[in-house]
Amino acid sequence: MPRERSTHSRNFYQLASLRVELLARQSRRHADADYRRKIGLGVLQCRVIGMIGSQGPLGLRELCAGADIEKTYASRLVAKLADLGLLRKSPESDQRSFVIALTKAGQRAYERIYRLARARNESWLAALSPEQRETFFDCLDILASASRKLTAGARPTAASSRGRRDSRAYPASKIKKADAPAARTLRTYR
Repeated sequence: MPRERSTHSRNFYQLASLRVELLARQSRRHADADYRRKIGLGVLQCRVIGMIGSQGPLGLRELCAGADIEKTYASRLVAKLADLGLLRKSPESDQRSFVIALTKAGQRAYERIYRLARARNESWLAALSPEQRETFFDCLDILASASRKLTAGARPTAASSRGRRDSRAYPASKIKKADAPAARTLRTYR
């Protein structure tokens, strides 16, 4: 049964932005647990592999923009995935930047990650009729466009972001904990 929505209510849960954020976090937690259990990698590691696997070799800047990951954290993720033999970095002409590509093991990992993501996506969307799915994706496109317009030019100042942990990034301690299972699981890709 749908919740009663009143424009005069002061119920914070009725804010669409909060509900979308909560749904996204819940979806990410589920995906992270699924990936860690089945292949030993976290959701952001899989996102990096997924971006490069679907778009081909990328520079770090393009990867950060497409995956919505901070540059320093993305650099650590790329280094970790390169150490695992899933990515390789090739220098560009100016030597200050590099292109990131999948290795053969990375391509096999990408295929498995994509299959898992697609199955999880289909399972999640099974709750919607075909018409609701179409409307849902139309609404996502409209809201994404509106969000880009709202945030265009709005960047946090250095003072306002100092000391604030980026909620998209995992602490280094958690990544290190994932190393052992990832190394065991990734042997199947080599």
